[in-house]
Amino acid sequence: IARSARHQAEQIELNQALAAVDLREVEHFPWGALKIPALRALSEVRRNNLLRHWLGHLGKAIHPSERQLSVLNTEILFSAQDASPRLKMGAVQVRKFAGYLFQQPVTDAAFEVTEAHAWLLSEPLMMPSRGLYFEPQAVINAVDGLDAQSTVVVRFRQGGERFRPRQRRHHKKLKQLFQEWQVPPWQRELIPLIYFQGELVMVWGFGVRDQPV
Repeated sequence: IARSARHQAEQIELNQALAAVDLREVEHFPWGALKIPALRALSEVRRNNLLRHWLGHLGKAIHPSERQLSVLNTEILFSAQDASPRLKMGAVQVRKFAGYLFQQPVTDAAFEVTEAHAWLLSEPLMMPSRGLYFEPQAVINAVDGLDAQSTVVVRFRQGGERFRPRQRRHHKKLKQLFQEWQVPPWQRELIPLIYFQGELVMVWGFGVRDQPV
């Protein structure tokens, strides 16, 4: 019994080490998504081992059943290219978008997109309802003309926003920029937009306004 337990522990350690190696090849930043073509290239045993590691060590630490892994393989990873399937597992749902596999927390309460928060850049800003924490120096360093005495407004996408990132010649619709940046549709409403004097000056994590404020 002791020998069997020891062998089982060694096997678990080997599986985790192999999954960590595969994850470095398959993971895509900044979203922590997995590249579907790279996943498909793995054997089923190795792919399932990686999926268990990905779901068990990231996000909400989900431990998928054999049936859930089967659904992930047959109905999501190998679904049609233009399909957008999803699989709910406890507090997480797994979704496919633009050739990547994503984990998304399941939430019953939709965020209020019209909310706006005035933010004096001398102090950090916290939004517990959204799980966000903002350091002012990140904005001050990125946007010309701002300092610790400046007040900006944090909003979220409502539709129709236009933005001109640095090194771009023209403004574009934010929707088009999100498509270029391959931001999953369900993430776009969660990305903070920083306004100063009524102008959109920063899309948090993606771009800063071209012209000085």
